[in-house]
Amino acid sequence: PDVLVQKQAVTALVEALADNPQNQDLLAKSGGMKTLIESLSWDTDSVFKSRAAAAIAAACQQNKHNRSTVLKADGMKYLITMLEFPDACVQENAANALAIL
Repeated sequence: PDVLVQKQAVTALVEALADNPQNQDLLAKSGGMKTLIESLSWDTDSVFKSRAAAAIAAACQQNKHNRSTVLKADGMKYLITMLEFPDACVQENAANALAIL
């Protein structure tokens, strides 16, 4: 897929999931959480990685199932790796996601 489309999609996810337990549940039930976690391993730029980490944080805020999915899918490994990324926004969003887990 087009990188711009990926960035727009993950940005829309952040907005849809933030403080919205119903949308967080929908993501969990659809299996979309796994894809979101897998996206952290894609060879993408820092903007995408930062937004993906923010989306994971938003999805896990009030959703125990999403937190569990991140842990089972090795999401912590990707987030921890992102703490060493040269971009401070990526580091911050990865740290926020880890704090919520």
